[in-house]
Amino acid sequence: MYRDLWFSGHQVELPEMLSGRERRVERQERLLAEAARHAGEDAEHCLVCFTLNIAGPVKVCAASAIAFDAGCGEIGLALERAFGEGSFVCVGVFRNAYGPEGFWSVRRDAREVKRLLTETEEHHPLGRLFDIDVISPDGTKISRTDIGMEARRCLICGRNAADCAGSRRHSVRDLQEETCTMVLDYASDPLSRADLSDLAGHIAASAMMAEVQTTPKPGLVDRANNGSHRDMDLTAFERSAAALEWYFSECERIGAAAAMDGVLPDEVFPGLRSLGLTAEKDMYAAAGANTHKGLIFSLGIICAAWGMSGSSDPEAVLGLAGMIAAPAADELTESGLRGAGARAEAAAGFPTLREIAIPAFDEAIDRGLDTETAGVYTLLRCIAGTEDTNMIRRGGRETAARMRERAAQAADVCRDGFGPEQLREAAVRLDDEFIRLNLSPGGSADLLALTYFMVMIRELGTWDR
Repeated sequence: MYRDLWFSGHQVELPEMLSGRERRVERQERLLAEAARHAGEDAEHCLVCFTLNIAGPVKVCAASAIAFDAGCGEIGLALERAFGEGSFVCVGVFRNAYGPEGFWSVRRDAREVKRLLTETEEHHPLGRLFDIDVISPDGTKISRTDIGMEARRCLICGRNAADCAGSRRHSVRDLQEETCTMVLDYASDPLSRADLSDLAGHIAASAMMAEVQTTPKPGLVDRANNGSHRDMDLTAFERSAAALEWYFSECERIGAAAAMDGVLPDEVFPGLRSLGLTAEKDMYAAAGANTHKGLIFSLGIICAAWGMSGSSDPEAVLGLAGMIAAPAADELTESGLRGAGARAEAAAGFPTLREIAIPAFDEAIDRGLDTETAGVYTLLRCIAGTEDTNMIRRGGRETAARMRERAAQAADVCRDGFGPEQLREAAVRLDDEFIRLNLSPGGSADLLALTYFMVMIRELGTWDR
């Protein structure tokens, strides 16, 4: 399981987490006061606050987004079934970097609501990840023991969750592994999961987060440095990825609707282009730079193909993506498709992604490399195996060709019998050379993000429940 990909996201530091908790308390007090005004002094009412139990420093990622969507939907359904449609209202959903929050104002007794929603925590497939607080009018949280229920059980061993957390009985890695198993069990079941458009946005955002955080990456923004870029950094990429999640969901939705309506693949492209222009504006507003313009084009087409094909098989998705991108080939002014960049790659059905990037990633995993180091290896193979137009634009064809050879030599460290440390050291040395030459293999970085996306949807489609 590629757990690291499903948990790719902004890493929250302790001060940010503590500040977030203070803001949550302030929101609870404000929303509870508003609920009291609307309900009247004599009316029963309470506030529901929904968050997630997610181990580790990353609180917003594909795994948590899937769980949060599921929990929000289930809370609404439970309240409606039990009390009727007019008895509650969702008063806020906040997508914070330190974790998402949802709030509902309910015109019912707090203990009654706590009893109802504790059943949701106990019986929903993802219920162990749900943290549903019910707050009475005086600001008191109703606990499980207040309604005669036992304390929460550990995600892994079934013991008292507070005891396991206090003693740190289980590692973050083990807790994330169990969380991923639960989420993939849920998301791979068509009868329980949300529609694919939501999944597409969540997975696309995590794939982009995983790409920028992969370190070291020659000439590119990563956790170590900004590469050959002076107008962007890690934070800009994180903001951009979060701002574009809606777009990739919408691309999948467009593809799925086209399949339902019998629309031909090449007729989908104009709608994607129009939507992409809006996405570019959101990107610049969030990041102030061109962080993901290539992925707005390429990954948008792939998301549409995923929705249109109904398949998670890379060959089926990428083949259909080539048909969707066919109009882009007609616009190329260079001779043929060779060397024409992202549009040519897409119109040809993403041959570099199919023949170099994904096989390189699988090869690295088979060799026992961790997910991030496999990403470094994949990037080096992409640099070595493509004519990256970003490198040519910055350094000319001769320099780009020479650095392609250097990338191939760095990647060959693995095939020469050396381990991940030697590979990473070779990538660091190459990073210094790329920065000195002001080279940035942005097209290869996009291929890495696309690889992460394809690996994740492939895992979702082949998950053994």
